[in-house]
Amino acid sequence: INKRLGLRVQTVGGHEKLSCRIYDGEKLMYEFSDVPAGRLHTFDVPECKLWSPQSPELYRLVITCGDDVVYSYFGLRTFSRIQLHGRHFIALNGQPVFQSGLLDQGYWGEGIYTPATNRSMYDCLKKVKSLGFNMLRKHIKVEPFLWYYYCDILGIFVWQDMVNGGARYPKWRLNLGPFIDLHLNDADYASMGRGDERSRAQYIAEAEGTVRALFNSVSICLWTPFNEGWGQFDCLKIEERLRAIDGTRLYDHASGWQDMGGGDVCSRHVYFKKVRLKNDNRRALALTEFGGYSFAEGERQRSFGYRKFKTRQKFTSALTKLYEREVVPAIRTQYLCATVYTQLADVEDEINGIFTSDMRCKVDEGVLKQLNRRLYEAFAECVGGDA
Repeated sequence: INKRLGLRVQTVGGHEKLSCRIYDGEKLMYEFSDVPAGRLHTFDVPECKLWSPQSPELYRLVITCGDDVVYSYFGLRTFSRIQLHGRHFIALNGQPVFQSGLLDQGYWGEGIYTPATNRSMYDCLKKVKSLGFNMLRKHIKVEPFLWYYYCDILGIFVWQDMVNGGARYPKWRLNLGPFIDLHLNDADYASMGRGDERSRAQYIAEAEGTVRALFNSVSICLWTPFNEGWGQFDCLKIEERLRAIDGTRLYDHASGWQDMGGGDVCSRHVYFKKVRLKNDNRRALALTEFGGYSFAEGERQRSFGYRKFKTRQKFTSALTKLYEREVVPAIRTQYLCATVYTQLADVEDEINGIFTSDMRCKVDEGVLKQLNRRLYEAFAECVGGDA
């Protein structure tokens, strides 16, 4: 891995040169002067360590231009898709890595789309990491920059969905999607709920804006342009457009039930039936939504859930069997390399969270830690090393 930092600083007022200092905590590691403004400049930083969930190394960056000083930070890492044993895997810093994640819709019990405090946001992410999960799929929402910073410092991979829209589409697509993979023509805009040209233009502008805005987030490793066919159109062309802006990350071009054969992951959603996956041997295999098991005490038991359980014991037992009997075998037989359980926490009309809406864990923490260990161990056996 080449340890290099790319920096581009735009200035006004006639300043053409600036200086840059890199710190590890309070220790000055590098100092660069007479750095040209306005264009990309690359620095060799061989003493900087690579970022990973196990060791989320970040470095302070101080940029000085005249009397102005900007404080920032960076981390060094690469995300890629590699081949090993004739199969495709997600890689961090050139090595295969298993990602065990949760679907995170970004709801909060007290403030709906806004956490009560920054501390509560941080504590939520810290709990996720402490249970052995190393990834969150941020589902159809863009968070404040602070949320991504917390993922950077805690070492949590982020799969970032694009916010989507579009008009209504036929109900039969909703009803068939969970049971069969759909391969409709997503250039048929009307049938995909994208008949309005302005809607398509707005999506492209927002998707490209999202990539540019979040580009420097260390923890974001994958972009998801479309999910389950919601407002999907020209997804292969959209993927190409986004890769032209950011070719440093992976893409799940059409997560779930409207796969068009592109992207870096063979992305599968499984509900209402057993997890039975088949690797297409062209992309990394990822189970990008599954589970959705519901348990809640009291009147909220009537809320939505894919499978409902009346006691904590039954809920825990079913969750354990799901992972051990269906997910772990898929790692060993199909080289599954990423999982996204539905979901992080209960939301307004869904009680299928690992946590309640106020972030109380519904499952014994030791059970969740053990399940995640089983995933990582199975993957390490699969690739022949640590993962």
